[in-house]
Parts: sequence; C-alpha cells; structure tokens
Amino acid sequence: MTREYLPGNCYTCKKCLFCFTLEACKCDKNIKPVRVGKPQRGQQIYSCVFTPNEELQAANQFLFSANEKFQYNSNFNVSFSFTFCSACNSKFQRLKGNDKLAKRKNAYTKKKKELIEGKEKKLEKFTAKMSSKSVDGEDAIMSSKSSDFVDDGDEDDISEYSEVEDYGIDKIKLQIIIEKKGKKTSTSKTITINPVEYINVIEGINNAVQKALKNRNIKPSDYSLSYKVVNARGPSSALEDKLDFNEFIDDYKKIIAVDKKMSVIVVIGDDSVNEETKSKRLKISNKSDFSASDEERISSSSKKKKKSRATQENDLSKEEQSRAETIAALCEKYKCD
Repeated sequence: MTREYLPGNCYTCKKCLFCFTLEACKCDKNIKPVRVGKPQRGQQIYSCVFTPNEELQAANQFLFSANEKFQYNSNFNVSFSFTFCSACNSKFQRLKGNDKLAKRKNAYTKKKKELIEGKEKKLEKFTAKMSSKSVDGEDAIMSSKSSDFVDDGDEDDISEYSEVEDYGIDKIKLQIIIEKKGKKTSTSKTITINPVEYINVIEGINNAVQKALKNRNIKPSDYSLSYKVVNARGPSSALEDKLDFNEFIDDYKKIIAVDKKMSVIVVIGDDSVNEETKSKRLKISNKSDFSASDEERISSSSKKKKKSRATQENDLSKEEQSRAETIAALCEKYKCD
C-alpha cells in the first residue's frame, strides 16, 4: 500500500513535527511546519530538497531506505522537498559529510595515480634516450635523474582528510575574557566564530587574544582555556582538547537554548610576557655576562703576568745561583751594563 509523504512528518522517522511524538496524533500533517527562532531542545525542524544525480551514496541511501520502509513512492528522478527532525538531520549531515570526504579521497587517489603514470612515461623516454650510453655511465645518470622524479609533496598522507565535524550549529558567539596569572585586571571581547570546528574555534580564540594584547606571537600554548556561563558563580570547565571541546559544544547548546551567553576564560601564564621585553632582558643579561667574563679573563691574565715577572731568588737551583753570581762579578769587573 502506497502512502504519500506528508510534510508535517519527519521523512526518515515519521515523527510529528508539530507535537514531536512518534505516536498517532491529530495534528494536520498536510501543512508544512514553520521553523521557530528559539525552539525547545530537540524540537527544531529542517527543510531539505533532494537533488537527483548528486553523488551522495550513503546520504541518499538513508532516504531510499525510508522511502521503502514507509512506502512513500517518492520519485528520486526529480527534485522534491522534505522535512527532517533534529536527530535525523544530524545523521543525514554526517552521512553527507562522509560522502564528500570519500569523494575527495577518490579524487586525490586518481590524481596521484595519474601523476605516477606520467612520471613513469617520462622515465621510460629518458631510459630510451640514454640507451646509447655505457652501462656504468647510464646507471650513474639514471640514479641522479630518477631522484628528480621523486616529489615529496606527492607522498602526502591521505589521512589529512579527517572525519568531517558536525555539531549541528553553524556558528557560536562567545565572550572572551583575558586574564593575566596573578593579576585581578582582565580584558573582555565578544566574537562570533564559524564554521564550528575544533581547530577553527581554537584559532578564532587565539586571533582574538592576539588582537586584544597586540602581540602576534601569542600561541595557544601560552595560555589555558576554560568556559562557563556569563556572570555564573563557581568554577569554570576546562577546554584543553577535543574531548573537552565536544562537551563545550553540548553545554553551549543548552545555554543558548535558555537565552544565556557563554564565556571563555583565557589565563595568560607568567612566561607569556611581551616578546620585546623578553628580548631587551636577554640583551642586558648577555651584556652583563660578557662584562663579568671579560673582567675575570683580564684579572686572570694580569695575575699571570705579575707572577711571571716576579721570579724569586729562592726559586733558583744552587748551580743557577752560582752562575748568576759569576755573571754579576764579570759585569762589575768589565763595567758591563
């Protein structure tokens, strides 16, 4: 039995998008639900359009399975609109992202294969051209030339195409509070970051810190990050790695759902002083060390000279003393200077 898809239902789970229940209800499913500005948790709706011939194997299969399960008899040869609940939209976006990732991997593999084949052809031509050379000479030249065909850039690890991050939100708005360790003063700045990805958010926060402190040399390793609700009491939660970031996003969604704001606290460590001040201190220190070592070297040299000049009579042997007395007597006799 064929059942026409009604826009008031989620396409893949058939949840009512008016009362958000999976049970039978009296809501009019023929009417397309309207997206609200501040929905309750899990009650957001997403309007989508299917496009035929789009290479999204896993995402499309998600729709095909729902069509078969609920017997919608949808025509996938033409474009049509449908609606998702929040949970099904998140799953669909993940599948869609993985499809795009697979597509990029295939394109990369194909390009790399073409590049290798092109180099092999060049190598074959070069081998034929050098066939008149002696075996030893040919081997030596081939060894050097073959290295010209090796491109380190082609060995890029395909793992650069990491799994697509999808947190179900397009952007985040944060109040950045910058504090210096051991000081009570702080600087605050409100920023908006998109897309919402771990690396992108960390870079966005770092850019805000650099601008606020007017120091482009500040790095994420120079400070610690934590977060909490704006004006909330109690300790803040750590934001040190991607696991912390996932919890941060979950908390952020809960906070904005109740119309509150999130703050990120940046605590600059003692070692993160101005680079120019560091440089000046280093120069002064080097100059001081140089002066001290110079003084020590000169003092040591002076002592050595004084010691060499002051050869005492007691240091001479009896034979040397006798010779000295003889020379002194001769000088006195012949009035030598």
